[in-house]
Amino acid sequence: MSILPCLIIFITNILSFSFVLEKANRKELYRVGFEEIHKIWSDITYRPAFKFVYRIASAGVPVFGTSGSLPEHLLLTLYDLTSMVWRVIRMPSNRKELAYDVMEVPKGESLSEAVIRHWEEVSQTYTDDDRCLVFCRTVKDAKQLGHLLDVLPYHRECEDDTPVQDFIHGQQKILPTTQKLGCGFHYNHIRDVLHLDLAYSVVDQYQEDSRGGRDGQLCRAITFVQEGFTCPKDDNPYDLGAKAVYEWAQKADRCRRIGPSMFLDNVPVTCSLLYGAQLCSFCSDQLSKQAPAIPRSLPMPVLPKTPFKTPLSSISDSHNQLLPQNLTTTPAPMISSSTTRYPHKQQTPHTSKRLPLPSQMAANTTLSTCNVPENAGRVSLTFKAPSTISSSATKRPLEEQTPQISKRLRRDDGFSTSGLSIGVSR
Repeated sequence: MSILPCLIIFITNILSFSFVLEKANRKELYRVGFEEIHKIWSDITYRPAFKFVYRIASAGVPVFGTSGSLPEHLLLTLYDLTSMVWRVIRMPSNRKELAYDVMEVPKGESLSEAVIRHWEEVSQTYTDDDRCLVFCRTVKDAKQLGHLLDVLPYHRECEDDTPVQDFIHGQQKILPTTQKLGCGFHYNHIRDVLHLDLAYSVVDQYQEDSRGGRDGQLCRAITFVQEGFTCPKDDNPYDLGAKAVYEWAQKADRCRRIGPSMFLDNVPVTCSLLYGAQLCSFCSDQLSKQAPAIPRSLPMPVLPKTPFKTPLSSISDSHNQLLPQNLTTTPAPMISSSTTRYPHKQQTPHTSKRLPLPSQMAANTTLSTCNVPENAGRVSLTFKAPSTISSSATKRPLEEQTPQISKRLRRDDGFSTSGLSIGVSR
């Protein structure tokens, strides 16, 4: 088994970069990694480090970065700031063990008093390993809250990490801190992550909330805001979610997971979509409400025993009453198909021969007809052509008696037109 040495340096130390660059040129550097690479957009002191990244990568050393809250829309700016093309591997940023809530504090009460009251309530249920983190926007707020709680706060003015060590070993179970502890701090048994006012952005809010529940158990992520709060100003040229975190806290009529998941992953997610997820305040209130009463089903309509019948004559009469009384109709002219197809040709009038009336026909000549019931609501005529030619059609005794009919039928003794069959028999 080969052992690879690991070197951890601070990005603010310029001498460290010279050492790393020398190792890269000697081919003695295996990888270069940047923890919390999203800091390149939020912290100015983080950006100079990437001036040397391109030179290190040019020496053939692979460079990688990690982040738990990198919005998708900032990837293009990452290429500009580092002058490199990055291959991105993304995973969902949802934390199922977090139960989100936003509490509006009345104007007559301070946010510190609301946080202390909540701490006094939940601290009674803590075990020896459980802890509580309180994130403040400013160092002044962290010092003031630490004084009220009689604990040591942790912020950028601290000379060492004594407050953090006391917090880990149990000398104090609650730690007021600032954004300084929002990234890179890991303690498994944090049961409450409280925010004294809104964070600076969605990225900061998510990073601070993610300090809790790392053991997979419930962690309450509660943000305390003053009643009537407004959107804070943001001077950062990159959109890290300063306005989005304000809209997230303001919209109390939907799941608290929708805002962060939409901003970070570009996919809205609710508590019900995550299997085994802790419910936010909105989803918990919706489930605690009583289900609406089952509406009564409407009665089935009573159908008449016999269907309603309307004579066709009455329908035609009522329709004719709607027409004007002085309306005159003119029969449409008959146009031959040959006229429409060949208009350039001179058409000759065509006279078709008609069958004689029954009174003019011989006594031994009959025509087959179809009887239609009188009480039929719909009239349908069905005619079937004969499959064989009648034997009587071969005989021609009618030439002497009815030469006109005989001459007509000699062309095709058993003919069919549109399913209508006409035959002559004795």
